[in-house]
Amino acid sequence: MINHIWSVVCERTILDRDTNLISIINSLEELTVQGPLEKNRMLAAPIEIISYWVRSDFAVPEKGQANYKFVTPSGETIKNKEIDIDLLEYERLRSRIQFTNLNFPEPGLYQFQVDYRIDNDSVWETVVSIPLKVNVVDEPEKAVEA
Repeated sequence: MINHIWSVVCERTILDRDTNLISIINSLEELTVQGPLEKNRMLAAPIEIISYWVRSDFAVPEKGQANYKFVTPSGETIKNKEIDIDLLEYERLRSRIQFTNLNFPEPGLYQFQVDYRIDNDSVWETVVSIPLKVNVVDEPEKAVEA
């Protein structure tokens, strides 16, 4: 089995090709958007999920699948992206999944859920669910005069 070590929701990541080090830019826990929210209104802000996966036994090559889901406070999955977790050649993997043009039909606590399975015949298991709180303000903030 492949082990999921961690996942982070952020604005973006930067990979240094010379050192293979990755920088996580602007970790996201909460967003405030100007309302009113509508079911088809898209938010153009980029959101990325980076995950770190490793072999359960470094000497044994493994392969599996991950499914990244964006779920509303009422439980509706708005978007999902499925990827292969290929650890046949390497012992570990960092996956970077980008979600663009997300819509937020309601305020509340959204979830980025990461599921894993060994193959197409296996059942999906949730390895992590990362909350993202979405607040709504009706009016733009007014400039404060000094």
